[in-house]
Amino acid sequence: MRLLAIPVALLILLGASRVAAESAPAEVGEAALAGAPVSLGSWALTVYPVGTALVELPVGNPTLRPQAFHLVLILLRADGSVAANRSTDQLRLAPGQTLWMRFTVRHGDGAESVVIVPVSDE
Repeated sequence: MRLLAIPVALLILLGASRVAAESAPAEVGEAALAGAPVSLGSWALTVYPVGTALVELPVGNPTLRPQAFHLVLILLRADGSVAANRSTDQLRLAPGQTLWMRFTVRHGDGAESVVIVPVSDE
């Protein structure tokens, strides 16, 4: 853990900002989850001084069958405007599996929150 603390402290000194959600975004409703039954945990957003954003979150498959899906990540500024967006490649999770996932998004300057929409690929 000590090795990770030094780079994070250095990034904070260089101006990186980190925002963490207390829970999964409320914007993801039942209709969106109906297409891809995956569980999204609390996310963390780090925006680096060069404008690249890092989104981290646990994604799980609570069902009894494998899931194929992709995520649409929408980064929002404080005023609600879209800072950047990204659609991931296809992801697959085995039944009962939960993974911690990290995604980079270019041009995320000013982003303060993330809307994450799972979309079924089946």
